[in-house]
Amino acid sequence: MKTLVGCGAAAGIAATFNAPMAGTLFALELIVTDFKQEIQLVAYNRALDTVVDRFAQTGIDRLPVTDDRGRLAGSIVMSDIMRQYSQEVVNRNISIELGARIAAQDPSHTLNIGEHTSIAEIDVPHWMVGKTVGDIQLRSNYGISVFLAKEIQDDGEPRFVTPGPSYEFRAGDTILVSGKPEDINNLVKKA
Repeated sequence: MKTLVGCGAAAGIAATFNAPMAGTLFALELIVTDFKQEIQLVAYNRALDTVVDRFAQTGIDRLPVTDDRGRLAGSIVMSDIMRQYSQEVVNRNISIELGARIAAQDPSHTLNIGEHTSIAEIDVPHWMVGKTVGDIQLRSNYGISVFLAKEIQDDGEPRFVTPGPSYEFRAGDTILVSGKPEDINNLVKKA
C-alpha cells in the first residue's frame, strides 16, 4: 500500500509542477522511506565512461544529473548515451575510411569536394602542439574542422581519436581536416 501511495504522490507532484524528477525524489524521500536502492547522481561535467559505469552499476535507464553546485539539473537516459556513442563510432569509422582513401588515391593526401572544399590529412603544425582544439578554435578562427587525429603510440601503432574541445595536439601526429583549400594551406604554413 505504501508503494501505491508513493507512486500516486510522485505522479501528482510531477503533473502539478511539471517536474517528474522532483516528484520521484519527493516520494522516495518522504513517503517510501524504506526504499533500499541508493540514488546514483551524475554531475553534468562527468566523462561519458563515468556515466556509462553509473548506468551499469544501477541497472536503471535514467539517472538524475546535478549542476556544479549539486542541484538537480535534469536527467540523462541510457538510450541517449548509446545513440551518441553509436554516432561517434560511425563518425570515427567514416573518418578513418576517408583518410585511407585519400592516402591511397592522392600522394598529397588531399581530396577536393566540389570547388570550394577539401579534406586533407596533414601533420600537426608545430604551432599547434600542446594547444587544445578549444584554445585554437580552428572552425571559428581558421574555417577548418578537425574530424580525426591519428596518434602514434609508444609501440608504433596508430590510435585514432575523435578530437573534442579538450583534445591536445601532439607533435608527430596527423589530423584529418576539412575546409577551403586556401584555409588548409594557411593553417599548415602559419608560423
